[in-house]
Amino acid sequence: MAFLETACALGTVVGLIGQFASSRKESTSTQSVSEGEEFLVWLHEHDHAEVTALIKENQKVLDTVEEMLKQPHELIEAQLERLESMFTLMLSADPHTRSLSQNLGLPTLSAQARSILRQFVQSGASQFMLENIKRNPELSLMGSSTSTKIIEYEEHRFLSNDLDALAVAGLLKESRTPSDCRLFTITRAAIAFCEADIT
Repeated sequence: MAFLETACALGTVVGLIGQFASSRKESTSTQSVSEGEEFLVWLHEHDHAEVTALIKENQKVLDTVEEMLKQPHELIEAQLERLESMFTLMLSADPHTRSLSQNLGLPTLSAQARSILRQFVQSGASQFMLENIKRNPELSLMGSSTSTKIIEYEEHRFLSNDLDALAVAGLLKESRTPSDCRLFTITRAAIAFCEADIT
């Protein structure tokens, strides 16, 4: 399945989990079935045969859904909001879906954010660090397999926002160095995103 098809399938499942969680919160049902089975029954009742088949084909997917639905409703909502944010940001890998997302008012990755990610992936480095050198933030690559040592960017005032967006989208994993600098680690999702980004 192509990257964008996978992303769309994920978005559909995430949206339906949200709808089901909301309807279950309002329901007074006391069924003695598991959360996953209850979700599959709900999907069947609401004519989502393709999604039902997709989940039934993979026990790990069903197990993950069950684990999510065992949590308090507020936590489920918070997780789904994060997943939806990641999904909409990932759509900016393609110019057509990016335009659609923008017209719908959904968040997308800026050109600078995509450039930073592309340079990071192409460098072969596993991490980069945000260093403030004489008030000039520098993105220093760590373990680069090329002669490139820094990631270039132009819009200084939006750098923090772009890095936040990449982390929220799950494209970068953020942590802190002992000196309290922001440290970003490559992810498989970042590589897949850059492979799909045709701009």
